[in-house]
Amino acid sequence: MASAPVVLDVRFFSTGAGTQPVREWLKEELSPGARKAVGETLKTVQFRWPLGMPWVRKMGPDLWEVRARIPEGIARVLFTILPLRPEERPADGPTTGLLIALHGFVKKSSNASRGSGYGAQASRPFERIAILNRMHVGDRLDDLLAEEGVLAEVEAAALRRVAALELRDLMKKVRVSKATLARRMGTSRAQLDRMLDPTGESSLTLRSLSAAVTAMGHTVSVKFERRARSSPATRTGKSKEKGAGHVASTAKTAKRSRV
Repeated sequence: MASAPVVLDVRFFSTGAGTQPVREWLKEELSPGARKAVGETLKTVQFRWPLGMPWVRKMGPDLWEVRARIPEGIARVLFTILPLRPEERPADGPTTGLLIALHGFVKKSSNASRGSGYGAQASRPFERIAILNRMHVGDRLDDLLAEEGVLAEVEAAALRRVAALELRDLMKKVRVSKATLARRMGTSRAQLDRMLDPTGESSLTLRSLSAAVTAMGHTVSVKFERRARSSPATRTGKSKEKGAGHVASTAKTAKRSRV
């Protein structure tokens, strides 16, 4: 049986003064469309860690950069990962770690626009210790997306990407080529390519997901998890969502395994 997936809780770095530079950068400097694009990529990392290029690049010890294409260029967010302490792990949820967004900026050709955050400073030992002690862990990304009214839309796009990536993994596991899978599904290679494309607007639907998985001798399993509680600063108002869940797709053969 495959190991349990790593699901992260995406949080913003909070300075000693209580400001959250990446949150403010997203709200004040990026357009609504750009915020959604960054949110989709961060949520993809949240549900599919570890993840490599074209979304994530390792920058140094305990430091990574996530990239999202937006009309203004390429938005980049530096982040670090912290494992949850045993007492922090939810009894009825899948979260196993924290993704702390440290610094955000937009790369335009050879020059980076002025962004917000601590960036490389936050990878210094004393800053790392402060984050490990939870002194600089701020609000959740989910709270910001809920305030914008796009949480469900952004999460759906991220889950579609994750499903496409996991279908690719399953194809490698069972050694099925695109041509063979397309033939089994009764579709064209071009349509399958669009369905499996996690970098653009994937055409993957629940119906096509089920058809692809069935064609590889597996079945889809849908599971709902309780969403983590809202951050204290945003626990009231529209951003509060009780009992919301996200969908995770897994697969079964004779034994249950992850797609």
